[in-house]
Amino acid sequence: MLTDDVRRAAFRLLLSSRAPITAAELADQLGQPTDQVRGALKTLHEQGLLRVNAARQIIGAAGLSIQPDRHQVDLDGHRYWTWCAYDILGIFAALGATGHAYSTTPDTGQAVDVQFRDGTPQPTQLVLFLPDDDPDRCTSAYDQWCPNSNLFHSAEAAQRWAAAHGITGQVLTLTQAAERGGARWRPLTAAT
Repeated sequence: MLTDDVRRAAFRLLLSSRAPITAAELADQLGQPTDQVRGALKTLHEQGLLRVNAARQIIGAAGLSIQPDRHQVDLDGHRYWTWCAYDILGIFAALGATGHAYSTTPDTGQAVDVQFRDGTPQPTQLVLFLPDDDPDRCTSAYDQWCPNSNLFHSAEAAQRWAAAHGITGQVLTLTQAAERGGARWRPLTAAT
């Protein structure tokens, strides 16, 4: 499916270039007509699976952003941002990357720093709240699903926050979340 190919190519180009991407660049990368790629980009953007700037250039795909967003990540010496905490864990794990992620817990507003070595989160008491909904099936993953996937200081804090917001999901250790997320992001990072 062209949207899957466009999403994968956009993710990889953003990761390597750290610069906004045009539809023409993606079309050239994929060997597809620019109009068809634009159609796929429009669909992905409407679903909240792709972010664009005012010039309609791609600045985010599959949870990875090259412009400031919800969570900052310093990944193998380069700064990026992600849309949700699950993106952090999945991207680091899929790439086997070393670095740090910086986030804020929604229950306390406290800043947290998660360290990664070779894609593995280093020991911490932090947990991830993972909403039950499938982000790919939301009207807008960015607007509806991503704000609800967050880091917390404890499972109890995550469960209290979710209950207060009427959200169902599960609490995972960061190691569990990295394993699950790595499997989800690995196809985006693999050479085609």
